[in-house]
Amino acid sequence: MDIDEIKTLIRLVSEAPIAELEYREGETSVRIVRHGVASAGEAPPPAAGAAADPAPVVAGGASPGGVDGAETAPHRCAAPLPGLFYRRAGPTEPPFAEVGAAVAAGQTLGLIEAMKMLTPVKAPADGVVLRILAENGAMVDEGAPLFEIG
Repeated sequence: MDIDEIKTLIRLVSEAPIAELEYREGETSVRIVRHGVASAGEAPPPAAGAAADPAPVVAGGASPGGVDGAETAPHRCAAPLPGLFYRRAGPTEPPFAEVGAAVAAGQTLGLIEAMKMLTPVKAPADGVVLRILAENGAMVDEGAPLFEIG
């Protein structure tokens, strides 16, 4: 199984109304899981609404500054294993997350490819993507910081 076959499988999962696909070829297997199939279609509108919400929160955040200050410490989202980091499911697909996007705890932010297997990189907490710390296609080590969520 080569990378083109894996990309084709990813494309099939992204276009089909399925949540999971497992494909085996000899001793090689690939499992692709799309979290929140119903939520994935609904994610862009809430993200746009959530992007509008931070402005009022910042404006209203002047009063309860202590509470906001406690919650603004960024969370680092680290690579779960060494491998190639991908921000999108395929070359023509949109990135899983952009700077400024609202994300939920457990939401997929990227993928790590290791030994022909794709492992999702998940948001550690609810928040907004503050920074993306790794380039698409970069080789990363386990524990390497990939995203900052605030």
